[in-house]
Amino acid sequence: MAKSLNLEIPADVVEALRLPEPERTQRLSLELAVSLYAQGILGLRKAARLAGLSRWESGSGPAPGADALRPGGTRGGSAPWPW
Repeated sequence: MAKSLNLEIPADVVEALRLPEPERTQRLSLELAVSLYAQGILGLRKAARLAGLSRWESGSGPAPGADALRPGGTRGGSAPWPW
């Protein structure tokens, strides 16, 4: 069962944000993810997903080319990484 949560932020609070309008949603998601991770409420992978980061951007993915070191592994950096 898929679940989602929508957080309502009062308009006056949104307007008070000292962030460019196009960056607000992404930045708030990032800040929430960092805070929940720091408090031990979310693990690293789920926090990265909440923040909208790929495994490569979050630093939790393997080093580029690491799969080539596995026996028979040649995925390189082109394969998507499931969360």
